Amino acid sequence: MEMVHGPGDLHTPGWNTGWDRWGADAAFDQVTPAPDLDLERVAAHARERDVELIGHHETGGDVPHYEAVMAQAFAQCRALGIRVVKTGYAGAVRPAGEHHFGQYMVRHFQRVTELAAQYGIMLDVHECIKPTGLCRTWPNLMTGEGVRGQEWEAWSDGNPPGHTALLPFTRGLAGPMDYTPGIVDVTYAKRGAHVPWNGQEKPGMVCRVHSTVAHQLALWVVLYSPLQMAADVYSNYTGHPALPLFGAWDADVVETRVLSAAVGEHVVVARRSANGDWAVGAITNEQPFTIDRPLDFLDPAAAWQEDRITDAPDAHWETAPERYVHTTERYAVGALPRTLRLELAPGGGAFVVWRRGR
Repeated sequence: MEMVHGPGDLHTPGWNTGWDRWGADAAFDQVTPAPDLDLERVAAHARERDVELIGHHETGGDVPHYEAVMAQAFAQCRALGIRVVKTGYAGAVRPAGEHHFGQYMVRHFQRVTELAAQYGIMLDVHECIKPTGLCRTWPNLMTGEGVRGQEWEAWSDGNPPGHTALLPFTRGLAGPMDYTPGIVDVTYAKRGAHVPWNGQEKPGMVCRVHSTVAHQLALWVVLYSPLQMAADVYSNYTGHPALPLFGAWDADVVETRVLSAAVGEHVVVARRSANGDWAVGAITNEQPFTIDRPLDFLDPAAAWQEDRITDAPDAHWETAPERYVHTTERYAVGALPRTLRLELAPGGGAFVVWRRGR
């Protein structure tokens, strides 16, 4: 089961045993739940409410140990109705001398993918090699990290606003990318106690997300992944307009249109889901950006409900990152506006969802 953890709270156990022994040999047990978690009861509770659990198999880089237990771990997931597993390899790869991007790990990822397929398990792989087209042969390999992702905002100098405007032209060309976007507490005002991790934090460094909230939400559309992770603590989404929009829009898209883009400067992308709904994600770097273009991808013969979360007029990634505006409009048949206009603040963005016939 996926438990929300970051490098700053490793003193808190995950769903399984071993989190308090990170770095030790055979530390993580991807089968045995922590003493205070009744995994079978949690899985049954989820099934009763039609909620999908996502398994989390962190290895700490201990590949030999994971390979010894992963068949049992996948069988356990299948028995519990857990059909998606997020794997992780945060740490030095074992055996010593091997590396995350070497041939040893390429072969390991192949074994994991094939075995997961045998058990009907979908994979989201973190600390992985970049995509190579393997998912064309093994479609259960749904997405992966393989990028300087959102987690770097938690315990280092972070990613500048232009970082995500560069990724679609680099890492994004290789395949689906789990950047783990969607942070709404961008300044970590609600994070509470924090434990520095791995030596990346320097004295006086203030860790935070280097964008506005609207930029964060737009990344769900801009950075393609058919399985998206909302990376913030669930309580931060309570009452936030982003939460129903996450549920309303299907990230497994069937059509993509790039409305405007410049390398490292801005990206505006429209994507259509199989159910006919559309979403637009727009992001910019440290400079403001305005797009005004025909709204010609929506069917004018249909009625639409539009929900948008955009930067407030005074938003700014440094000084007012949490300032946003949420609006909802309903358009009858033939009443759609002719153009789409979005005004992005420095480091800002926009997340717009159109749902048909509502």
